This record gives sequence, structure tokens and C-alpha cells, in this order.
Amino acid sequence: MDSTLPPFREEAEEILHTLDKISARGEIPALRWTVKQLAGLSPEDELSAQELAETILEDLGLTSKVLRAVNSSFYNRSEHEISTVTQAVILLGFDTIRDIAIEMAMLSLLSKGSQGAAVELLAGNLVTARMVKQISRQRLKGAEVEQAFLAALFHQVARVVLAIHSPGFYNMLKEREEKGTKIERKRAERLLRFAGEELSKRWNIPKAISKHLEGQRPPKEPAALMLNGIIKEAAVLVDLTISAAPGREIQDRLRHMGKELEMPPSLLAESLREAVYKTQCLAPSLKQALAGARPPGRDGCGGTANETALQKGPQPALDQGKDPAGPPPGRAEEAETVLDLLDQGAHAQAGSGLLDDTYLELLYQVGETACARNRSLNQLFIQVVEALHVGLGLERSFLCLFTPDRTKLIVRHGLGRNAKAFREHFRLSHPVKDCPVTRAFEERGEVISTWGKILRGSSALVDEASPAQVCISPVVVSGKPIGCFLLDRSVKGSGFSDADKKKIAALRHIIVLATMERGAR
Repeated sequence: MDSTLPPFREEAEEILHTLDKISARGEIPALRWTVKQLAGLSPEDELSAQELAETILEDLGLTSKVLRAVNSSFYNRSEHEISTVTQAVILLGFDTIRDIAIEMAMLSLLSKGSQGAAVELLAGNLVTARMVKQISRQRLKGAEVEQAFLAALFHQVARVVLAIHSPGFYNMLKEREEKGTKIERKRAERLLRFAGEELSKRWNIPKAISKHLEGQRPPKEPAALMLNGIIKEAAVLVDLTISAAPGREIQDRLRHMGKELEMPPSLLAESLREAVYKTQCLAPSLKQALAGARPPGRDGCGGTANETALQKGPQPALDQGKDPAGPPPGRAEEAETVLDLLDQGAHAQAGSGLLDDTYLELLYQVGETACARNRSLNQLFIQVVEALHVGLGLERSFLCLFTPDRTKLIVRHGLGRNAKAFREHFRLSHPVKDCPVTRAFEERGEVISTWGKILRGSSALVDEASPAQVCISPVVVSGKPIGCFLLDRSVKGSGFSDADKKKIAALRHIIVLATMERGAR
């Protein structure tokens, strides 16, 4: 072994020291939790859409990043801004928003002082993950596609972490890889594998993903072995693209990759172009890092990402579910009722001098969802909960529905502090004498109370029995109660005004109309 190399133990300790510093700041546990939560959600379960929104909304930084990304020209082709996470899920789809959120969580690895090389490395990682997912749709099945995305996203995560938090050490490894002797290159490979294994332990990365980390031995299972090959081939191609390698070199790599994967090079080139452009839309830093990328154009020659984006033209597939032509035939009466309600709400707000642009925009968005035949009632419920939460600046927002035997109210959707605890433990018997919720159903209007009076000493939620005001908004359809909203503001002295109650009632009426139209219970 080359005697000029420092002992392996010494270099391994440098890696451990770097990871210890990151762990001490809480960065790795937070990212691990977020990615684990997002990756564990299933698009087959409608309640997962609520959990997806909640996971994103628990991190204000992640929320703003996701909304900024979905409002880019690539994703949002409407005239209206996407204002809430649930609206983004409804318009763009569960998978799209979850993938963006996971990518944004990974982007949080970057510190303010991150060097350009580290940003470029992370950008390449994100492009590779998107490209691998596109390719995997052709070669793998079902859940394997999402696993492929995550495996590719984490493939070079050790390299990314070292480049961000120990740039000098990483540059030394990079130099060994590019210019070192065979022994030095082997040492660099071993150190990167060691770093990946340590991260895997600290993040509790599932085996299905960790076995694809850079430097690991190839898996034995056929599907995993195929995925391993896809990731490695895509990573090489992406690296060439970002480094603006000559077009002929990229074309040769495409042909080689096509032969290895038994796929047309043109299809691979298309997935690469789309992956580069989508990644550019995630953040300005990524757009800058990919500014010189040269994915192959339709003519097979290299071109800049911006040029190829123009070549692609509009993406109609991303607009599925939107209804630019208005409500379908037979819905005119319902649509007119909703629009009248929206107009009344706007005039009421303007007349009172309390017009709130955010609330009004959310009100219109909810109205559009209510008029769309391809939107489920559950999607509308989730959107209304977030519209109330954001539009009124609430601490907590819950929609409670009756159990099938109609004896108890349980939390079906909720946002805000301890929302999960409320969903798990909130069980309110009905009817109960002298209960403010019972009174709200009897009066069929908003009633202001407190958690103490509503919960009546519930042991699991006793800490929530604060003096803060709670607004109870009953949802009654054709004379039959189906549930209610429970909304609160925890700031002392900040209650609910008459204008607030009107805002809440407007959204509640849309829920009632939509429930009647869809023939719900």
C-alpha cells in the first residue's frame, strides 16, 4: 500500500467527526424523519393526501419551498397561484407533490455557505433520481418505481453530505478519484462506502434503499440488480450532462445505456431532458447549478436545458384534472349557486372593510373544486380545512364527522399543533346536554366556546383545555348533521369576530352544497 496515504482509521475518524457535528445540530434526524414520513405514504389511500399535507405543513420552510416549486411555469399553467399544499395535491397529484417535498427535504441539507460544487453535486443527485424514476416506469412495477426514486436519491448522499460539510476532505477524495493511483482510487471508494454505511445507520435507511448506496456490493435479487444498473448508468450520464461534455460523448453514452437497459436512446434522452428541467424548477440555486447542463436535443445533439425546455413545448399530461372549459353539462345550477355564494362572500368582505386577499383567493379555489366532477368529497374536505387554517390564520383546524352509528364525533381531517393526537384520541359523544357542539347543531350556526367546555376533562387531551376561543361550525345537510368544524386561535385575546364567522360560514356552505350534490350520507 502507498506509504504516502494517511492511515485509513484517521480518515474514517474525520468522516465520523463530520457526521457527529451534523447530528449535534439536529439536521440529519430532522431530514430522516421528514423523508421517512413522506416515503411511507401511499397514494392509494385518500387519507394519505391529508397526511402528506400535514407532514409538509409541519415545516414552514418546506411548505414555502414546495409552494414555490409548484407555482413555477412548468407545473402551474393556470392563471391562478396555487396557494395551499392540499390544492397542489389535488391539482398536480399525490406522487408529484410527494416527490417534490422529498427533493426539497434533501435540498435542506445545503447550508448557506455551501460551495457551488456541493450544490451542483446535489442537483445532479436530484436529476438522477427523477431520470431513474422515469426509466423505472418502463422496467419495474408498482411500488418498485417509488423505491427506485428513493434509492437513486440516496445513492450518492454520503458524497453530498461530505461535499457540503467537509469540502476540503471531499475535494481530497475527488482528486484521488480523478488523478490518483489505483491504490488511492480504491481508498477513496472505501471511504465513501464507509461514509454511506455510517449515514445509513444514523438515518435508519431501509435495507431496500441502503443496498444501493454508492460503493455497496451489487445486490443478488434480479429486480434490485437491474435497479442498481439503472442508477449507475443514469448517474454517469447525468454527470456528463452537467459537466457540459461534448455532444458526441453524451450520445455514445446514451447508446451504451440503451443497449444495457434494452431501451431506445431517444426515450432515455427525453427522460434526461425532463429530469433536468423539473429539477431546475425546484429552486433558484438548482437552476443556477444546472445552467450549463447540455441534455441532448431532439436532433441528438447537446443543447442547454433552457433550449430543450422550449423544444418540449407544453406538457398536457400535467394538466389532467383541470377543467378550463368550466363545469360539465348538468352542473350549471350547482355551479351558479356556488358562484353566487362566492360573490356574496366577496361583497360582504368588501362591505365590512375586512377584505382579505388570501382568504378570498382560497374561497374561490374551494368553489372551483366543488364544481369539478372529478374531485372527490374527501379532497374537498381536506382543501377546506387548509383554506380555513391559512385564510384565517388559525392555530388548529379540524373537521369532525360522525361515526357510522352516529353516536360519536371523531376528527377526520386536521391541521396544526397536536393534530395527530386529536385524530387519535378525540371522541365526542352526541348528543350531550349543555354541550356547545350540541347547541351549534341546534342553532345551525357558528358557536364560540372553549376546549375546556368541549372536551370536558378528556384525559388524553386535557392539556388542550386552554382558555383560547374555539369556533364550532356545524355541517348540516338536508336537515341531517354530518359533522362540524372545530377551529381555534391559541393567542390570548385573539378570538373570533363576526367577520370571521361569516368567512367560516361561506366555506361551510360550499361543503354542504357539494355534499348534497354528491349524495353523501
